Amino acid sequence: MSHFPIFQEMFESDSVYFMVIGLILGRIIGMKLKTPKRDLIAALISAAVYAVCEVLANHPISYMLAFVLLGVGTAAIGGCVALLLSALIEKIRHKGEHHDA
Repeated sequence: MSHFPIFQEMFESDSVYFMVIGLILGRIIGMKLKTPKRDLIAALISAAVYAVCEVLANHPISYMLAFVLLGVGTAAIGGCVALLLSALIEKIRHKGEHHDA
């Protein structure tokens, strides 16, 4: 896993708290977006943020920048997961509304 330092660090330290923060923020954002399509677009943006952080973390950088990339990248993973769940929840919710009508 030497090619994915953020992902590796998340499972080896307390940085999982950043993921929890990302999960919470992602779910809040997902509730505001209200459509599965918007949630999926936001999940893709979150995944892109993670990918950029992961690529930058693979190059020699300062300790402080590495810490910031770790936090942002880990939160982006959590946000992506939460937004995908929000898309699923909204899809089920919309299907239920159309079925009742």
